[in-house]
Amino acid sequence: MLFMICLSVAGSLVAGAHYYAVDLPMQNTVQAPGNSVVQSWKCSDCANVCRWAGTLSQTCYNLCLGDCY
Repeated sequence: MLFMICLSVAGSLVAGAHYYAVDLPMQNTVQAPGNSVVQSWKCSDCANVCRWAGTLSQTCYNLCLGDCY
């Protein structure tokens, strides 16, 4: 009788491990990445503004890259 109880507990543990390792990840669908709206003219315009304004600082270019990507 004790053997049957231990066997059922072990089976439940194996089934639970299988569920978390195999079945659950398969249920979480992978989302496709969205299309990015990169406008190359916007990047070049922003970089030109940084150059013409005389601010050759890295902050200006970082802001431009933030707008582009």
